[in-house]
Amino acid sequence: MKNFLAAAALTAAVLSSCTPSGLERSLSTSSRRNHQSASSGRSEEKDSPAVPGIYLSGVEYPRDYDWQRDSACGSVTFNVVLFRGKERIITVPGGPEHEISPDPDMMRIREGHLYTDYSTPSETVIRRDGKELFRYSGRERIRGFLLKGSSVHTLGENRDGEGFTYRIDGKIVFERKSGTILGGEAIPFYEDGALNLDGGKVWFSYKTAKNVYLVGDGVEEAVPAEGEVLDQRRFEGQIYRIENREGYGAENPLLVRGEEYYVQYGGISKRSAVSARLVECGERIMAMGTFYWIGFGFQYAVWNTHDTQKVISTQLSRTYCRGGIIYSLLVEKSRAVISCGNEKNVIQGKFSHVYQCAGFMDGEFAVALSGASPLLWCDGEVTPIELNGPLTGLHVE
Repeated sequence: MKNFLAAAALTAAVLSSCTPSGLERSLSTSSRRNHQSASSGRSEEKDSPAVPGIYLSGVEYPRDYDWQRDSACGSVTFNVVLFRGKERIITVPGGPEHEISPDPDMMRIREGHLYTDYSTPSETVIRRDGKELFRYSGRERIRGFLLKGSSVHTLGENRDGEGFTYRIDGKIVFERKSGTILGGEAIPFYEDGALNLDGGKVWFSYKTAKNVYLVGDGVEEAVPAEGEVLDQRRFEGQIYRIENREGYGAENPLLVRGEEYYVQYGGISKRSAVSARLVECGERIMAMGTFYWIGFGFQYAVWNTHDTQKVISTQLSRTYCRGGIIYSLLVEKSRAVISCGNEKNVIQGKFSHVYQCAGFMDGEFAVALSGASPLLWCDGEVTPIELNGPLTGLHVE
């Protein structure tokens, strides 16, 4: 059965209040972990449970270096650091000699630790707090990273050609010489990237020129599809997928539990998705993406199967979702605008931001902004972060 969704303009979802209690909790928690020095490369209590709070990762350059101009073109020395709130808890030297990159996509915060990956001319190296966990042959770009028990699960695509590999602690579990991984770590809704845990198994999806596949614990199954698949994930035992498919009034059905839900704009203008992704937003599965409307141009939209389609025609640089509410961040030349439902917060200054630098603490929206004076914002409360360099990630424990 096809359910056709009528469109409605989205100004914002309503949020009654934004209180700073989550940030206060993260900053008031006393330290139970020794500071890690650049020389030691490890902490005496690094295996202790993570202290609840907001964790930030970043790259630190020498105090007299203008990292925003980057006149040294990457040749200057740097450290990678981990903060809990405003407290620095880990500092590790970076650079080729230490096999640690300043790239935000090669850092992850998990359970109070900083995990990094690095590609040598022939290998991929995974480290935790600067200490090597394992390495394996082949240069891979990590698209999925998941901790399950004491094991590290990675999904990496070949940097030097086609294909990808699913590994546990560096050992091959599933490998294909061709195919495209669906999803990835650039999507902040999923901290594990293209990997996800459902029903006790680790899942991911990929597609070839002819087929779409779902892989669970290394066992694959083909999933029928009729159009161009933009995203596919398994949630609570069900397969969700977004396709570009020709049809009445629209070309973008969201397939849910075998039923097709078409996105439609008054049944008049056809359009196709340039990019779209599935989003788990509270108890709802939603879709977010950029679409091209004939007569309207490029627009950003959000839709689901339980509500009307929400069309956003703005220049939002970042969009997030929690509990059915849309949060957004717009970084302009001289300010950052954070929208928390109908409530807008303006922070004056020149900032930059990566998608990984946002999250939720006890339901409260938290954003880390980089600049000459980097900061952590959480529901109206601003905390300066002592760092000469960019913030690269935010994670809530």
